[in-house]
Amino acid sequence: MSRRGNTRIGLLWLTAAVVGAAVLAAGVLVDGGWLNPDAERSPFSWAGALATLFAAAGAASLARTGNAGRRLVLAGLLALIAIDQAVGLHERFAADLDTRRVAVSWDGVAFAVGALVLVAAGVLLALEARTRTPLAVAAGVALLATALAMRFGGGVLALLHHLPAGETRRGGEAAAQGLALSGWVLVAAGLYARSSTQSRVR
Repeated sequence: MSRRGNTRIGLLWLTAAVVGAAVLAAGVLVDGGWLNPDAERSPFSWAGALATLFAAAGAASLARTGNAGRRLVLAGLLALIAIDQAVGLHERFAADLDTRRVAVSWDGVAFAVGALVLVAAGVLLALEARTRTPLAVAAGVALLATALAMRFGGGVLALLHHLPAGETRRGGEAAAQGLALSGWVLVAAGLYARSSTQSRVR
């Protein structure tokens, strides 16, 4: 691999680490305000939306090289997730990790649909990571899976009334958000790199 390629890969991993650390620091240190990762339309939610939309574009571009149906579905799911991150649709139904989401109501239905979209996108991304994609895609999928598991784990703890409060809860939520944003950055960059490589080959 060329020195230029190694430099790009190094910058990619550094960027993913920096944005994840920034989210974690903001979540722990900022209690309220627009810099709080939990805040609707915070810079972090917009950054996540942009990275996810970039990943959707990469998946759509890859559809031209094979597995068109699967990759177009993935692109559509990623676009939905990007929209949700940008405007906070899921946050308008109920507070995050709120046990009311489990109830049979529009809030509960909205949460279930959102969870299905995330799980479906995760499965398709995992299938994509099994193909000859850059390591960044597999690493990004692993980070996203970890963040999603933390979210569902928090929901279970909330249901059992054992969810920590205060700084512990803020730190856990910030860690999950940081992992997710780093994951989206890696996935987007990996899919774009694969798409560019395939385009040059063709």
